[in-house]
Amino acid sequence: MLQEVDEKKLSKMKHHLHSIIDEWLGNDIPEEGTEDFNRWQSMESELNSIASLTDVVDYLNNQDYDVKEFLEEFGIDYDDIE
Repeated sequence: MLQEVDEKKLSKMKHHLHSIIDEWLGNDIPEEGTEDFNRWQSMESELNSIASLTDVVDYLNNQDYDVKEFLEEFGIDYDDIE
């Protein structure tokens, strides 16, 4: 079962995930109707709905991020959450 994280840590995780999206975008905002635009909007929508560590893990899995590496950046041992 996933451990709970406090709001401050959850906020930092979301901020970090937003910075990953910003890095992916670079200086080029995708044009509406393009595949990149739809992906960007989907990523933002899903990220904005994150309210728990379970949501973070789901988001990371949906975006093919390394869940273990990401969580360890925030002092959470992936092996302890399964």
